[in-house]
Amino acid sequence: MPSKANKKKAADERRSANSVAGAAQIPAVNPPEDIAPEPTSSSSSNSESSSSSSPYSSVESTYPFTSDSELPGSSTSDATFDSLITDDDTNSFLYPPPAKLEHLQDFNPIEIVTNSYLMKVEPVKCYCYNVSISVKRNGMDSFELSGLTGDVRQRQRDLSEILRIACRNGEKMEKIVKVYDGATKLYTTKKLKIFQLDSINATLDQSEVPEMIRSRYFHPQNNGSFLLSVTLADVLISTDVLEETSLSICSPVTQMLRLALQEEATTIGFLISDDGNKMFDRTHIENSYGMDLVNGFGAQFKIAKGIKRKGEAHLILTYEQEQLYASGPLSNLPVNWKDLSAARSYLKGLHVQHIYSQQFFTISDVSDVPLMTIDNGKVLEKAMEQANRPGTYFNRTWPAIQVNLLNKSKGRQRSLYFPIETLKVLPDQKLPEENITAVVIDTSTRFSETRKIEEKTLLLSPNPTLSSFGMTINPEPITVEGFAVSPPTIMYNGYETILDFSRNASWLPPNNHKGTLIAPARMEKVLLLYNSSENTNKRKVDGVKTYLIKSSKQIGIIISSIDEEDLASSIVTPVEAIEQKMNSLQKLSVKPIVIYATENDNRAVYKNLKLQERLSEVVTQYISFNKFPATRPFNSNSRNILKLNVKCGGFNHRLVADESISHLWGDSSNTLIISYDVRFPDFKKSGIYEVLCTVGFGYNGTRIPEAVIGDFHYQLANNEQVDSDVLTYRAKFMLNHYLSSRKKFPDHVIIIRDEISQDQHDMVRFEEFPAIQKGIMEIFDEKKKEAPSFALLVINKRHSHQLHTTNKQGKLFFDFCFVNFITGYMYISGISNVPPLTAIDRRVVSKEGNEIIFASTTDPKINKNMRVLLITILLNENVFKTNNELTQLMAAMCCANQVFTRVVQLPETIIAAESYAKRGADLFDAYYLKCRQEDEPLPEGLDGTGGKHLDLTKLTELLSYESSCFSTTRIV
Repeated sequence: MPSKANKKKAADERRSANSVAGAAQIPAVNPPEDIAPEPTSSSSSNSESSSSSSPYSSVESTYPFTSDSELPGSSTSDATFDSLITDDDTNSFLYPPPAKLEHLQDFNPIEIVTNSYLMKVEPVKCYCYNVSISVKRNGMDSFELSGLTGDVRQRQRDLSEILRIACRNGEKMEKIVKVYDGATKLYTTKKLKIFQLDSINATLDQSEVPEMIRSRYFHPQNNGSFLLSVTLADVLISTDVLEETSLSICSPVTQMLRLALQEEATTIGFLISDDGNKMFDRTHIENSYGMDLVNGFGAQFKIAKGIKRKGEAHLILTYEQEQLYASGPLSNLPVNWKDLSAARSYLKGLHVQHIYSQQFFTISDVSDVPLMTIDNGKVLEKAMEQANRPGTYFNRTWPAIQVNLLNKSKGRQRSLYFPIETLKVLPDQKLPEENITAVVIDTSTRFSETRKIEEKTLLLSPNPTLSSFGMTINPEPITVEGFAVSPPTIMYNGYETILDFSRNASWLPPNNHKGTLIAPARMEKVLLLYNSSENTNKRKVDGVKTYLIKSSKQIGIIISSIDEEDLASSIVTPVEAIEQKMNSLQKLSVKPIVIYATENDNRAVYKNLKLQERLSEVVTQYISFNKFPATRPFNSNSRNILKLNVKCGGFNHRLVADESISHLWGDSSNTLIISYDVRFPDFKKSGIYEVLCTVGFGYNGTRIPEAVIGDFHYQLANNEQVDSDVLTYRAKFMLNHYLSSRKKFPDHVIIIRDEISQDQHDMVRFEEFPAIQKGIMEIFDEKKKEAPSFALLVINKRHSHQLHTTNKQGKLFFDFCFVNFITGYMYISGISNVPPLTAIDRRVVSKEGNEIIFASTTDPKINKNMRVLLITILLNENVFKTNNELTQLMAAMCCANQVFTRVVQLPETIIAAESYAKRGADLFDAYYLKCRQEDEPLPEGLDGTGGKHLDLTKLTELLSYESSCFSTTRIV
C-alpha cells in the first residue's frame, strides 16, 4: 500500500492536476427536421460510442484467460474494497460514494467480451520534475514557452528535443527511462544526476539546436539562447494508481503512466491527441491533397471494481478514426474559393507555414476581394518577388489568406494578406466538425483493425517503457457476466405486443384490425402547406395527404378535413411566406394543424416554422421528402403520424413493466422523474450580445405517469454548469405541473443529468442537485408534507466501454478463434453486438460499485453498433434497492418513446431534455435573425456599468413553452 504521506500529497495534487489530462468532447451538428429523427445525443459526434476492437493473446501467454470466475492476480494488496477506503483516503474523494446495491441476478447470464484489459502494476519509485523552458533573445526579456494544448503540438516536439539535448550535454542518460509531456512535467524511473546535481539549470545556445527549431524562435539576424530549468517536484510510487477512484481527480501517478503508455507509439511516429488519451497511426500518410483518414485507438486507465470488490487497474481500448487536413500546399485543399462563407468555415484556425519566409501563421479569414486588388496589387507584387515567379503563377481572382496579428503594446490589430500559393498546411490538424465525412465500420471490422494498430504500438506486447514504470498489460480482453433485462409489454387499446429482438428490438403498431392508440387525437382541420417556388413536387404533396388519411384511420386518429395551399410568391421569400401565413392563422378561433412539406431540408425554413409555431401557438409538422417515403408501408413509416398525435395531445402506447419498479414507473407509480441537458447553440457572438446556451428539461408531469413533456431555459454559456436560479425555478415549475396533474405529492424524485464528464460529478452533486432539491423542498415545506426520497444519476453516451459477444452463446469463445502464427495472438472470428437491454455491474465498473453499463439498442448512425450507456449513481436515498430496479427502469424508459415502435437508445426523459434544449437553440437562432432583419433589438437590460446585456428572463418568457398552450403537451 502507498505511504500515508504520499497519498495525502496525491490527494492535494489531484485538485490541481494539469488540464492535459482532461477528456475532449466534440459536439455534433444535428439535422433540422421535425419528422421524429432518431433520438440520439444533441451533442454527440465523438466516435467513442462506436464499438471498438480488442485483441487476443497468444496460446503460450503467461497470463491466464481473464474471466469473472478467475482470480485477477493484479492488485498489489489483498485488502477488500471496503478496507481500501480508510480515514486517510477521505481527502481523495470529491463526494462520498452511495451505498452499494444488490447485484444483478439471472439463471442464464451472457458471457460478454469487453474492451478492458487487466493491468498489473508493481511498486516502482519514480521521480516527477518540473520543467521550464524559456527563450532569451539578445537585448530582450526572456519569455517562457508553453506546450499544454494541441494548438502548440509542434512546440511540444520542440521542447522535447531541447530537453533531450540538454540532458545529453550534461551526462549520458540512455539507461534512465523518462517520459515528458512536452510542457511542464518530466517523469523518470531513476533520479537525474546531471552535472552531479539533482536538477538542471542550463543554457543552450541557439546554435546547439536543429535549424528547423532555431528558425521558429529566432530571426536570422538575431542571436539568443534557450534557458532550461528542471527541478525535482515529487517522488511517486507507481502502485498509487490503484488508489485512484472515479470519485477523485486524476493524480500525478495516473498522468505519468498515461505518458508511459504513449511512449512507444510516439517513438514510431504515432499522433497523440490533445488530451493524451488517443493515438493515431500516421506513419502511412502520403496524401498531400484534401483529407487524410488515420486509424487509431483510445486508451483510458480505470481503477475498476475487480473480482470480489478488489480494486483492479484496467486499460480500456477503443477503436478511433480521425480525419486530418492533408499537409502540403494550401492550394491542394479542396476549397471552393468562389464560396467565401464555406472557405472561411473550412480554413479558419488552420496553422500554416510561409513557403519562402518559413514563418508560421494561423489563418483568421479570407479576403472579401480578389488577390489582385488588395493594397493596389502590392500583396501580389511582393509574393512574385519572394517566389521569383511571374504573376501568372498565382490565381489572381482567388481571395487572399488573411492573418490577424495583435500588437499588445499598442493594443490594436493589424491584418496581413498572403496568396494561397505561398502557404503550406502544417501536419496533424483535425478537420472542423462540419466538414467531417462520416465513416462507419461494423463491429467485427473494428475488432480486427484495432488489433493491428495495437500490435504496431507494442501496447499489448512486451514493452520496455511500461515495464520500467511497473506496468504489464494482459493481452487478453476481460470477460464478464452480462444480464438480460426483461423488456416491458407494449399496450394499446385492444392490442398488446412484445419486443421482437429479431427485428431490431421493435414491435408492430396497431391497425384497424388490432386495436388503436391509447388516446388518439381528434384533428378538426389539417392544412398542408408547400411552396412550388422551392421546386416541391405536387404529386408528393398529394402522397402526404393520402398517407395521412390512411394511417390515421389505421390507428384511430380522426381528421375531419385536409386542405392544401401553395405559398409560392414572387414578392416574398419562403420564410416570409410562412410567417405571413402563420400570422393569419393566429387570429382564428379554431386553429388548424399545419404540415409544411418541402423537397429537401432547409434549416432556415425549419427554424422559422418552429418560431412561428411558438409565437402563433399553431401546431406544425415539418416534412422533407428526402426523408419521408410516403409510399412505404405504415409499419415502417409510422413515426410521422405518431408524432403528430402526441403534439395534438394524444398518447400512443403504455408499458407494463417489471413488477419490481411499479413504484417508479407505470399507472400505480408516484415518482417524479426529471432529466436536464445543456446545449450550446450555433449562434456566434456578435456585437454587444453575449453567447447563451439552452438548458433543456424533460419530466413526467402530466396525468399519465408515462407521458413525458418538457421545456427549456436560457442562460449564459459560461460553462457546463446550470445556474442555480434556473434549476430552482424549473424544479418548482415541474413539481407544480406534477401536482396539478396527479393531485398528489410524489414519494420519490429521480434526477438524471445528461452527459457530464466524470471530473464534473462533484459539481452536479454539490451545486446543481442542491438547487433542484431546494425548489422541490420549498413546495413540500410550504404544504408541510414529508420530504420525498431523492436519487441522482448521471448517464453518459460518450465513454470508453464497449460490449461484445460471440455469435454462439454457451461455449468458451476460444472455440471460435483462429491463431495468427506470426504474432501468436488469437482473434475472434464471430464477434458481434450484445443483445439489446443487456446490463453489467461486475468487475469492469468503477471500484466504488456505483456504476452500471447498460446496452440499450443498436445505433443506425454508427452502422448498427450497440449504443452503450454508462450510468453513475451519485445519490440514492433508498429509491433503488437493487441494481435490477435501476436497469428495469432504464429498459422501460427506453421503450417509452411515443414516436418510435422500437427500443430507442436513451431513456425517454433524456430524449425530451435534449430535444427541448435543441429546440430552444433553434428558436433563438430564428428569433435573432428575425430581429436583425426587422432592425429590432433583442430583449435587453442594463448592467451595473450602464452597458447592455441580453435579458435572458424576458427571452425565456417569450420563446419557451412555459406560458403557451403547449406547456402540458410534448410539442418537441
